[in-house]
Amino acid sequence: LKSSQRLACHALHAQMEGFKSQKAQYEKSQLTCRNLEYERTRLIREIELCKEYDSVELVKLCELEGFEGEGGSSKYLGRDVTELTNSAEHQAILDKLSTEIKERQSLEEKLKSLKKECMDIERETSA
Repeated sequence: LKSSQRLACHALHAQMEGFKSQKAQYEKSQLTCRNLEYERTRLIREIELCKEYDSVELVKLCELEGFEGEGGSSKYLGRDVTELTNSAEHQAILDKLSTEIKERQSLEEKLKSLKKECMDIERETSA
């Protein structure tokens, strides 16, 4: 009787350990699922914000008719796309964007240097 009770107790403990490991795996997969759901809703919200974004250039583009593809070449309002990309207006926009990128990079470098100076000052004052 004692040996059968001992065997039953060992079987019960083995099942409980199996249950614990399955529960841990379930909780891990639930956490992964919740994380993915959060990421999905965040991306949807970001997409909606991008769709609602308005700028002067985007409004101008939206007011125009649109693209139409003919064979291998794309046309925009009856003009070849390569013709449009070589235009002075396009070059002006590219120049503006490159200038803005350079300015942002210089500002970022300045911010990094100021943060470093601040940290150095904090170290000196705390020492």
